[in-house]
This record gives sequence, C-alpha cells and structure tokens, in this order.
Amino acid sequence: MSLLRVLLVPLLVLLGACQSVARKEAEQEKLAQWREIEVEAPSDRMVWQLMLLSMQNQGFPMAGGTDPGARQVESGWKTDLQPFQGDGRRRRAVLKLAPIEKGRWKLEARVVVQKNMNLVTPLDATRAEWKPTADDPMMAQILLQHVKSRLRPELEFGATDK
Repeated sequence: MSLLRVLLVPLLVLLGACQSVARKEAEQEKLAQWREIEVEAPSDRMVWQLMLLSMQNQGFPMAGGTDPGARQVESGWKTDLQPFQGDGRRRRAVLKLAPIEKGRWKLEARVVVQKNMNLVTPLDATRAEWKPTADDPMMAQILLQHVKSRLRPELEFGATDK
C-alpha cells in the first residue's frame, strides 16, 4: 500500500503542475492586449518584410519565432534593466498577418512585458526574476504604424488656403 502511495503522489503533483501552467497561459491570453490595423499591399511578402523591419527599428532582436508560413513573427526579448526591484522590464513583440481580400491584409500586434523582481542584484540579467505584467499596447500600436507608414507614405493635411 505504501508503494502505491509513493508512486501515486508524484504523479498527482505532476498533473496539478500541468494544469496550473495551462491555466496561467489561458489567463495571460485573456489579458493580452492586441492592437490591429488593415493595410493595402500588393503581396504578403512585402508586408512580411515591413513587419520585420519595424521590429528591428524598434530594437527588438530577431529570434527563432519567425514563421512565414504561419504569417507570424515573435521577437526575442528586448531587455531594459534598472537598479530597483520591479523597475527593470523586458519586452517581446508578436506580429500576425492575415489576408482579408486580394491586396488587403489585417495586422495584429502584441507586446508582452515582464518585470524584474530581483531585489538583491536587479542589474544582473543572469539572476533576474521575471514576472508577467500588463502588455504594452502603445508599443504594439507603434509597430503597426511603422508598417502602415511605409506602405502609405503620403501625408494628409487639412485644407489649405489658396
């Protein structure tokens, strides 16, 4: 009977851990703050290249999360360490591309943010204690606007007097 308990307890602990990880991911996805825009472009390849360029120009490192087939790109972490607990942040950008109709595309962006809760050495990236925090919708909008401005560079001004 004790042998059964020894084998069953670790199994139950593992099952509980799997459920809590899945639950945390589901809760984080509910709190995700996606921004979206629609753009006109001749091809998805052009929009794809502009998405990558926008992320690079904002300082997001390119990572292995680039999948042209799935039309989604996920950057590496852009880290900004600070000398006080909770002030250091790291950000990861996620951009998605979806067709609407011929020549028209929907872009979605999300910037995931984590804060460093290390109290003793907050400037040491190897010892950082990253905790999820609210997304950065403003940076997501900036990424989308960079793509849009490169596709439609003409500016609209108010009425001019002649």
